[in-house]
Amino acid sequence: MSFYTITLKLHKPSREKKKIMEMAMMNYTRAFDYLLKEAYDCSLDQLPISGQYELVKWIDKDLSARLNRFDAEPFKDALKIDFAMTFSSYMELKSKGKRVGRPRRYTDPDSNLKELRPIFFCRHDIKRDFCLLYDPDKRRYFVKLYLMNRKNARTRMAGSNTINGPVREGKLNYVHRSGLKAECGVLKERFILVPLSFGKWQEEYLKQCLDHPDMVKTARLVYRGGDYYITVNLDLPEKEKLETDTFLGISRGPENDVNLTITGQSGRIIESESVSLEECFGIDGKTPLPEFYCAVGRIVEKAVDNRSQVILENLKVCTDSAHEVDFGSGRNRSVLSKQHYRELEKVLNYKLELAGLSKPVKVSPFGIFSTCPKCGLNTKKSRSLKGMFLCISCGSAYHVRNLGSINLANKLIKYNQDDIKIKVVKEDEGIRLCNDILGVDLQVNDTEDYMIRLSGVLSDVVREAKESGRHSPGSRDMKKKWSLIKKIESFDDVMKHITFH
Repeated sequence: MSFYTITLKLHKPSREKKKIMEMAMMNYTRAFDYLLKEAYDCSLDQLPISGQYELVKWIDKDLSARLNRFDAEPFKDALKIDFAMTFSSYMELKSKGKRVGRPRRYTDPDSNLKELRPIFFCRHDIKRDFCLLYDPDKRRYFVKLYLMNRKNARTRMAGSNTINGPVREGKLNYVHRSGLKAECGVLKERFILVPLSFGKWQEEYLKQCLDHPDMVKTARLVYRGGDYYITVNLDLPEKEKLETDTFLGISRGPENDVNLTITGQSGRIIESESVSLEECFGIDGKTPLPEFYCAVGRIVEKAVDNRSQVILENLKVCTDSAHEVDFGSGRNRSVLSKQHYRELEKVLNYKLELAGLSKPVKVSPFGIFSTCPKCGLNTKKSRSLKGMFLCISCGSAYHVRNLGSINLANKLIKYNQDDIKIKVVKEDEGIRLCNDILGVDLQVNDTEDYMIRLSGVLSDVVREAKESGRHSPGSRDMKKKWSLIKKIESFDDVMKHITFH
């Protein structure tokens, strides 16, 4: 199972509902801050360090009763868990001798709130915490939030409506395994009911919740930029892994585009196109807007439809020199920034996995805008025509803006086709077989079968590397070595894939 969070906006809550949410968040924040104060007043040896469960137990009956002064009854269980999650992380680091600051307080010395903490809801339930609802006639979604205690509950007289109206006269279905409809005859309403607004991709997850309501786990009520949002944590079922049979390269391009090319196993180009990210970031130029996630969603759909292994540029290794490329005529020749490309990589990492595909493979972008995909000649002389690439060796022609993604898509094909290179050095007593990356340095005399000796040495290299357990090497040389080791393991007979030079 994999956890995923969707953010849904509370759609035009009334003034009274906004007032209830604001008061609830103030009460929650003051109660949370009170627990922090009580923890800080204790010495460290009085607090449990074994985990969240012990910290929840530390909030005994007396301390729990004192929280009622903040009208914290509707969310007291969630409040304890929220505190335990926050403070246990601090305690764990402190117990290990780490220099770490204490969780910050939410009130100043005069007991004024400095900011509001989002309300945590620890369960999806129809009688407490929160619950999603669905109107099948209008195909709309709602959220039910328990924010008031019995003292503050809104009383409804028979035949009259309160803040939530008639609860749509039983027209709403709970998104819950009980399969019940929302009740109409509740006289004491400790909750508010608010419609939700969202985008298409959030709706896809909500549709899954209708069929699998147990996916919905916890949530938080968040106030941001004058609006209220509910962030819902989902426990998604694992999707069946899709076998890939094509490659999708994604390179930076002009006009803040990314260019996509899909190739088959032989390197034949199946499709090329550009996806614009020009207006997908906020005024600060950093914050992704909803349009950005829609654009990434289109890329994921294309990868799924073509069962593609996505290949990205590893811009930490070296630059792709995209800023030096003359992409042809046009008003805006600016190339997508590295920061925006990394944001694309971050979102693709989890969206592709959720869709059943493998994470993107990152490869060196060296020469992707100056290498001929057909013959492999790497020279900037082939870019003599504006916006075009005309290979001076084989005469193949490509649009420069597509060249990077074509070469990226072909990287794995070329890698899989490349043999293991062994250097042969003649010596008086025989020959020496070397591969600096693998650390092979084998002396073979004239009477020995050098193929059998080399096969044994390569097997020892693979075995020793796996026994060392260093599967996530940090240095560049070790990464190259592990890459070759994985390649050797993929061969049925490695000796058929050896090239001597």
